[in-house]
Amino acid sequence: MRSYFLIILFMITADAYSEDFDFPPCTPNCVFSNNDNETISPILYQDSETGNLYFVESDGRHITAFTAQGKMLWHRNPFEDARLFPYRVSKPVIVSIKSSQEQGQLLLTYSSSQFGWLDKVTGEFKFRGQN
Repeated sequence: MRSYFLIILFMITADAYSEDFDFPPCTPNCVFSNNDNETISPILYQDSETGNLYFVESDGRHITAFTAQGKMLWHRNPFEDARLFPYRVSKPVIVSIKSSQEQGQLLLTYSSSQFGWLDKVTGEFKFRGQN
């Protein structure tokens, strides 16, 4: 019972302070930073095992995989495919793509600290957590 009281008190306090300090109201996702106008640079990663190229578009959300010969393998939006919600920032974008210890997977990290594995062959994203 006491924990429910503390949660309700926190929610009321957070809403009150958000008006005073011009923070967005606390939502179920608790987005605290608006990065909608952030400039996003595309990312190009080449897999050392296959030579395939993985291109993160300038929206920071879409990834396209190409063979070393330039044939498109797939085009995906891992954030939407995994049905993720914003966390810490209003628009989480991909900031890192690199090799993973998991066979056939790449490690994908978002600006929100959300991360997971991206299947090199299919583009399927498996959410693994957030910090």
